[in-house]
Amino acid sequence: MNTNHRKQLQEKLWAAAEQLRANDYSLNPGRYIEIIANEMDDVDFETRMHELMAEFKNLTAEAHQLEAKIMEDWGKIL
Repeated sequence: MNTNHRKQLQEKLWAAAEQLRANDYSLNPGRYIEIIANEMDDVDFETRMHELMAEFKNLTAEAHQLEAKIMEDWGKIL
C-alpha cells in the first residue's frame, strides 16, 4: 500500500468515524445505507419458478454429462 492509498483509506475511516459520532454511535444499517425499493416485475411467480426449475434441470443434466466425461477422461489418464 503506497502513501496515497494509505492517506485515502485514513480519510475514509475518519469520515466513517465522524458519521458514527453524528449518529450517536448507532450501528443501525438503515442510517447508513440507502434503501432502494425494488419494483415488482409483472412476471407471475409460479411461471417464473417453472422457468427457473426448467433451467436448473437443464444445467444439472449438463453438469452430470460433463462429470461423466471428466471421469471417463480421468480413467484414460490413469
